[in-house]
Amino acid sequence: VFRGLGDSKSPMYFIAVACAANIALDILFIGPMALGPVGAALGTTLSQTLSVIVALFGIRRHKTGLRLSRQNFRPRKGMLGRILKIVLPVAVQDGCIQVAFIIITIIANHRGLIDSAAVGIVEKIISAMFIVPSSMLATVSALSSQNLGAGKPEPLLGCFTTDAAVVLMGCQYIRGYIVDTIFAGIHFSFTGYFAACGKSYIGFLHNIIAIVLVRVPGSYLASRLFAGTLLPMGLAAPAGSLLSVMICVAAYRWMKRRGTLYTAA
Repeated sequence: VFRGLGDSKSPMYFIAVACAANIALDILFIGPMALGPVGAALGTTLSQTLSVIVALFGIRRHKTGLRLSRQNFRPRKGMLGRILKIVLPVAVQDGCIQVAFIIITIIANHRGLIDSAAVGIVEKIISAMFIVPSSMLATVSALSSQNLGAGKPEPLLGCFTTDAAVVLMGCQYIRGYIVDTIFAGIHFSFTGYFAACGKSYIGFLHNIIAIVLVRVPGSYLASRLFAGTLLPMGLAAPAGSLLSVMICVAAYRWMKRRGTLYTAA
């Protein structure tokens, strides 16, 4: 609700309260009270309850335009149905991911203490790294729902031009070009790794090859063959990046097999 109102700070505060309470209660329940796993579970439940209470208090105190009363806690079938229609696929998706993590943890545990610890540490690192894309997901969801709910979808190109024809053609071009973000992220990482290994020429070569063989001729052919749309022309960039990815993977495997990828100083 707060994110939908454009306030992302308040939810952060609510979670911070829950985290602090969870740590304190875990220390109390598992330490002096010696409740073990039951204490850890109880600490989590109580801390989440406290976070909800703080959130409800925040809704009543902040000038959000929302009014909270007993009637708001009465189930409304129509509204619940609309919410569940959106929530269920997301819940199933997240549930499958968590189940997969549990299975991976079980597999790692059967390999022994060292392997189990290694997998656990890496999982925590990955969870921290995924904060960035998860934050972007929440941001895109909140901003998009605001604009779509108000019946005012905000075109990105509209921020730079009011010409409807330019916006139309630009939308076609970006639909093709945006795919490049997938492949570019891969060959960018390979390029950085090759440079760290003292082989920066590989990054130079795969970029030049992709430009000469795919990007430039692809853009030219698309502009000649599809005069009424810019979508095929936009696809030339990700096609070039895909070739770069293939070259990077091939070069990595070839040098890895020969043992020439890097030399320790």
